[in-house]
Amino acid sequence: KGGAPMMTFNGSCLDGHPAVVEQKTGRGRTIYIAANEVDNELLAAIADYALEAAGVAPGPAVADKIEVVERGPLAFVINHGPDSAAVKLNRPGQALVGHYKAGQIQMGPYDVCVIKSQEGKNV
Repeated sequence: KGGAPMMTFNGSCLDGHPAVVEQKTGRGRTIYIAANEVDNELLAAIADYALEAAGVAPGPAVADKIEVVERGPLAFVINHGPDSAAVKLNRPGQALVGHYKAGQIQMGPYDVCVIKSQEGKNV
């Protein structure tokens, strides 16, 4: 009750009924997705919307199997895949684990790099 439809069903017996609903409460919000299956592209778009609405800045653009997690002055870069990968961060910092030079990381399969930012700046 009280939610605003963001998307509606189309092409089924549920035509016109809400498929994605946003409920704002106080300073927060909830997004409900009514579906048995959601493709990755739609789920990514909804997640991007939710993160932007919450004021969460996007992280660096990286390949599918690469994860970048920032915790204070540290950035953890993890290659979850079986292939080597090049990651571009373009931020000042020093590798505590792995190899980071001139904003670039060359990662092997299942590799990890930990970078500490310089001068207290987040990487």
